[in-house]
Amino acid sequence: MAKRINSRSKGKRSELEARDLLRRCGITDAERGARNGVKSGADIHSPMLAAKGWRVEVKNVAGMRLGNKLWVQACEQATDDCPAFTEWFLLWRPCRGQWAVTYPCPRLGSITIVEEWSIKRWIESEIIQEPKNA
Repeated sequence: MAKRINSRSKGKRSELEARDLLRRCGITDAERGARNGVKSGADIHSPMLAAKGWRVEVKNVAGMRLGNKLWVQACEQATDDCPAFTEWFLLWRPCRGQWAVTYPCPRLGSITIVEEWSIKRWIESEIIQEPKNA
């Protein structure tokens, strides 16, 4: 018999791991959004991200792969949940896989980055520091 997965605890665990990754990448004020009885809202709350106009969607789904239906649905959810004048990125991984970041790019569609060092460089250059074309 397959082991039953508690999706709420899996979601919490994933969001805490994502928070820790963002902190290692320089978003030091990142917190899990669903805490203290708050059940709706952003997966990750960060005043730094909010001030710079960014929102994070976190996904940890076993069948999620780059470009598949689950990945497309996650990107669509991130777009739909994103307030006006806010940019989004999807921080995702297949279960027990490595984290990846996908973000929209007007000329190319979406770009996905894997490896923590690459994610850190992207966050530093595009979010923490002001982009050169801003």
